[in-house]
Amino acid sequence: MEGEPETIAPNSGLETATAPEATTEPTIVDEPTRILDPGEVVEESEGEPTEPVVPETVEIEWDDGKKYVIPKAIEAGVLKNKDYTTKTQEAAVLRKQLESREAEITQKLEATEAELDARAELRSVSAQLAEYEKLTPQDWQAHYANDPYATQQAKLVYDALKEQKAALQGKVTQAQSERSSTAQQALAKRVQDTITEAPKIIPGWTPETGAKTISDLVSFAQSEGIPDQVLEANWSPQLLKLLHRAHLGTNLLNKQTAAPKPAPTVVPKPLETVSGTKPSPTSGDLGSLDMEAYVAARRKGVGGKPLR
Repeated sequence: MEGEPETIAPNSGLETATAPEATTEPTIVDEPTRILDPGEVVEESEGEPTEPVVPETVEIEWDDGKKYVIPKAIEAGVLKNKDYTTKTQEAAVLRKQLESREAEITQKLEATEAELDARAELRSVSAQLAEYEKLTPQDWQAHYANDPYATQQAKLVYDALKEQKAALQGKVTQAQSERSSTAQQALAKRVQDTITEAPKIIPGWTPETGAKTISDLVSFAQSEGIPDQVLEANWSPQLLKLLHRAHLGTNLLNKQTAAPKPAPTVVPKPLETVSGTKPSPTSGDLGSLDMEAYVAARRKGVGGKPLR
């Protein structure tokens, strides 16, 4: 109708759109990881079961003498640390030995210097006493009559010099005794070290025959003109080795020199063909005839009165 507003169809010929329904996706929750017990195998749904990985191990011996099993992967590091520790300990021992040796050398030098000073002072005191000893009793009396006070002072100095000389002589004697004792101890140690190394130097060495072996080598050295002082000062495993080898070489040369020379080979002369008629020999060639020809020639008077 005119005058009335047009009505618009609610759908205008279109279908009413419906809102989609909301959908909820499930939430995935990770299962907690379970810690396996030692030796437990994880069973998988597919394939073979996984075996536990056992690290490769090695056995090493430590400084305490005990053996330990460690993973091979750390062997190099452990051995390197052990080698470093060993070298450090060896260096410490060597340093201690060197310090001890240095202290010993210093002590010997101080003792030697003290002895040298005492000897020098002893020579000076002895020279002064020698001048006093030139005086006879009459000289002392004459000096005393001329100047009693100076003579008494000189007598006091003389007596003091004699006491000083005796003290210095005692100091020098003590130094000599200590030096001799030290030398004997050092020699005893070197002898013991040599005996310890002897089995490695001389084949067949035994404690029972060792004394005779050393005695023979010392006698050999003495026969070669080596003084006893040189042997004592240088006795060591090295000297024993040199003496042993020199002794062996000398014995070998002596055997070769004493061996009898082989007799020269005699080549027999070829036999001479003798004819039926033998020549008449002269008086000068009887020695070249055989026995039969010699008898025949003598019967003919060759070389002297004929044989009958």
